[in-house]
Amino acid sequence: MFFLAPLFFLGLGVIAVPILVHLVQRERKHVVAFPSLMFVRRIPYQSVRRRRIRHWYLLLMRAAALALIIAAFARPFFRQGATALAAAAGGSREMVILLDQSASMGYGDHWERARNAARDLVRSLSGDDKATLVLFGRNAEENMRATPDRGRLEAALNAASVTSGATRYGPALKLAESILARSTLPRREAILISDFQRVGWSGAEDIHYGGGMRLTTVSVASEKTSNLSVPSVTFARASFSGQERITVTAGLSNKGDDPLKDVPVTLTIDGHEIQTERASVAAHASGSVSFTSKF
Repeated sequence: MFFLAPLFFLGLGVIAVPILVHLVQRERKHVVAFPSLMFVRRIPYQSVRRRRIRHWYLLLMRAAALALIIAAFARPFFRQGATALAAAAGGSREMVILLDQSASMGYGDHWERARNAARDLVRSLSGDDKATLVLFGRNAEENMRATPDRGRLEAALNAASVTSGATRYGPALKLAESILARSTLPRREAILISDFQRVGWSGAEDIHYGGGMRLTTVSVASEKTSNLSVPSVTFARASFSGQERITVTAGLSNKGDDPLKDVPVTLTIDGHEIQTERASVAAHASGSVSFTSKF
């Protein structure tokens, strides 16, 4: 048995509290005024009954209840035994490759590293193994359904590209869960390849990988990267000298710890670069840049 939060077992020390209270508690003294004690014999008094534990079963039941509550907060779980793992080691494998193609994956060499990691997984297929390629950003879709054909999977990887969408892990993980739940193969695993943007996980996703399913993560994030995004784009129309102009304003948001100075921001339409402007945004701040050329 293993525990997700073993530090809760420090709370087992509270079991000793009722025992200590029972042993050290003293009777309350009630002072009675008496005219003279010269004719009263002094007899030493000691509360022996309070220094003994009489109800052992009741005490043990209370201690066991506290221990079970603490164990529940420690979140116990069981891993597959060595026998089960050995039996499954020679079985076929159902693999779901979750490849993040959101806009953040276009930073540096993240996308190429992610595709190389996915190619290594595809090349590890053997025998009756099957793999499904799922590309995801804001939404998730099966790009290549369960197949043992490594050539088709690699061709799909080569054709995949980074999109302009945001990152959402929930749809991809739910899709992988449903694919693995339908599989009859003994080994079922989902591999999530991403740069793991924090905003992609809301914490409200109800996802459970059980019944022998396993989730593995592969990070391609850099140790220290800037985090500049374009959360909004607005358009404004105006007429000048009989011609209509459109001003495009891009909102910028710097969620990083370092200020960004003189960053090039490019307006691209149908794959063509129209105009490039430079902007500076302080750490954890927002800004904007406008494109005012004739379109």
